[in-house]
Amino acid sequence: MPANQSTTQRGGKPKPTLKSIYDSFGGRNNFLLSYGLKPYNADDVEEGDKIAQTMLEHDLEDWKECMKVEAVEAANTTTQSSGKPKPTLKSIYDSFGGRNNFLISYGLKPYNADDVEEGDRIIQAMLEGDSGV
Repeated sequence: MPANQSTTQRGGKPKPTLKSIYDSFGGRNNFLLSYGLKPYNADDVEEGDKIAQTMLEHDLEDWKECMKVEAVEAANTTTQSSGKPKPTLKSIYDSFGGRNNFLISYGLKPYNADDVEEGDRIIQAMLEGDSGV
């Protein structure tokens, strides 16, 4: 068994880590600055770490869900009447570059539970084909 098998899903998407969160912003300092936090202020750094940890928890939840969904989708070849594959949770998130980017694109905060719930309602409407989104 390859050493990295437990850290990637079948499609090869790596398991999220704090490092991957920071790296997606170009490093920890850029992450802090993007949230208006000062990398040289201990309280700001602590707040930034809490934000990153919350983002990681959500990303891990999504990653685990995507692993489950991918297995089901591999067996399901259902298409829409147009002949195009039905959108899936994974395909929608992937089209935005991940769950956090999806939430941010709708003006929602990935570390805010109410915003995450709103994002879940949006994604559910997309999956059901509701064009009102």
